[in-house]
Amino acid sequence: MGQSLDLLLDDATRDGSIDEADVRAIRRALYGEGGQIGEAMRLLWAADSKRKSHSPEWSKLFVEAALDVALRETRPVGYFPPDKAQKVIEALGERGELRTDTVLEALIAIVEKAQQVPTEFSAFVLRRMKQAVIYSDDITASGEKLTPGVIGLPELNLIQRVVWGAGDEGHLAVSRAEAEALFDIADATAGAPNAPAWDAFFAGAVGNYLIGATGRQPPSRERAFQMWETDYKADALRQFGQVFTRARQMQASDIRGDLNRHRLSSMVEAAWAEDNAARAAQRAANERLVGEKADWLVDRISRNRALSAPESALIAFLEREAKELPQALREIAARG
Repeated sequence: MGQSLDLLLDDATRDGSIDEADVRAIRRALYGEGGQIGEAMRLLWAADSKRKSHSPEWSKLFVEAALDVALRETRPVGYFPPDKAQKVIEALGERGELRTDTVLEALIAIVEKAQQVPTEFSAFVLRRMKQAVIYSDDITASGEKLTPGVIGLPELNLIQRVVWGAGDEGHLAVSRAEAEALFDIADATAGAPNAPAWDAFFAGAVGNYLIGATGRQPPSRERAFQMWETDYKADALRQFGQVFTRARQMQASDIRGDLNRHRLSSMVEAAWAEDNAARAAQRAANERLVGEKADWLVDRISRNRALSAPESALIAFLEREAKELPQALREIAARG
């Protein structure tokens, strides 16, 4: 597979473009033997660096291959392990432009599609999004053009996909590192003609970190490993994967009914119940915005001479949602 794929990629990128016929041939070489494709990613990466024009078909194939390597070639399927995440972070680094329609899209898709990713990885993706927002005029995988220095609708859509996981329930817990990255993006675009929805999104996302997350959450990767080691492993794994694949299109009541039809149901429900009870208790405590998180917020907002529009939206969100705010934050809000 390696040699034929190498030749195909060299031929396809000779003039700097990859057309639909090229992609079909590359896909056949890549997946034709049904083997693992991790070894082929370096070839796809090299070919992508030679590309001079956007190709929707190529973007789709590149992201599909990256998802296979990230989420499907290491058990449990669907979880992005910390060692792989760290290798990606080290390989890409914090600086330099990433191709938006392939590399950055692949990073976002991993966060979006995984059952669980390390918080350090999603924060890394947001920091790379900051670079794209500030400097890039590249094309997204869907063909939209970015505007340097501005959070337009294409930029906002990409950021939302990282933070909310495209709306998947259970992916709504924002970490300190992610909140820091969002503040950096907001600071870098303060005063720009950003999309109107940016301010409210920023407020909700950072507010989520400050006063806690809600919603049912799938079991952690560690718990998934424990389930894999049960006596009925072979059947359970298949059913477990089906349940959480279907969960993206189902209501919570439907998910519960689906789980009850499988032998993993009691284990998964117990894990859910324990995790979400802890989250509910933590949220109740966090609604009093005091202590370390309050100090962090006051420090972040105080770095600017005046409140930016996203920061004003965040304070309004907290005034509405939190039971108690620090006096220093109230003074900042009063000064405007």
